[in-house]
Amino acid sequence: RIREEVLGMYDTFVVTRPDNMYLCPHVFTELDLSNDTVIWVPEGQEYGGYCDRHLVASRANILNALDIMQELTHTPYEWDYEKHHNTERFIKHAWHQKNLNVKKFTRVMFTVKNKNDSTRWQTGENELPSHPGLIVKYKREWYGAQDGCNRVSKEVQEGLLRYRLGDGTLTGN
Repeated sequence: RIREEVLGMYDTFVVTRPDNMYLCPHVFTELDLSNDTVIWVPEGQEYGGYCDRHLVASRANILNALDIMQELTHTPYEWDYEKHHNTERFIKHAWHQKNLNVKKFTRVMFTVKNKNDSTRWQTGENELPSHPGLIVKYKREWYGAQDGCNRVSKEVQEGLLRYRLGDGTLTGN
């Protein structure tokens, strides 16, 4: 029952990490989800598959996109580099098995951490100039978000800010 109630509340779902920082508006409402097989991920950080840090999906396919474990548990396991080398590759395999059509949108976010956060991968070294105490975890992601925000239409950014604030005055995010 909860499943139906939650699914019924929204047309679009954004699944993301809490440590993503956005350099400019993520205008996910502009992504075409009219085809029930389409899901969207940001460009970059793919490592042979699809980025595993963020996805946008419609009500029709959000559960299909999230339920990837069946591909591991319902078939006999045999190591395959193309499928099992990392999470990104496994997601790609699982989504292709489900005939999901993955599209990429312009990256506008990057991952951050504070100095006390632990990590298995990148430790991050560069403090974010505008946010003391926050460290850019993956430089390529940060550069990708900077490049992406430069490519996002200025009219869309301004329009979204006016919409969000109602009167067009920026008082903070």
